[in-house]
Amino acid sequence: MKKLLTILTTSSAIFTLPAITLLITRSNTQFEFKTYKNKFNSREHKIDKNGRVTEIGYTVLPNGVIKIKRFDYKVKIIAAKLPEEITSLNNAFLLNPHNIK
Repeated sequence: MKKLLTILTTSSAIFTLPAITLLITRSNTQFEFKTYKNKFNSREHKIDKNGRVTEIGYTVLPNGVIKIKRFDYKVKIIAAKLPEEITSLNNAFLLNPHNIK
């Protein structure tokens, strides 16, 4: 009887510990995602009078995606580095007829 009780206790511990670890890991991941999402605010492009972008703007979407803002038709040159936080370039150059450099 003692052997059976020992086996049952051990097996329940083996199944319970990974489940607890998984729950803690998911909880931390969600917290990190929310913290990362709240860290950034949307910002506009900075464009000089010659149609040159000096700072690239982006939008923070509700799902946490940081999307580049669409470039205006006046933009001809992008003289700024792409910010590392941008995760989507979707439609950035839509409606811009120029061959941007």
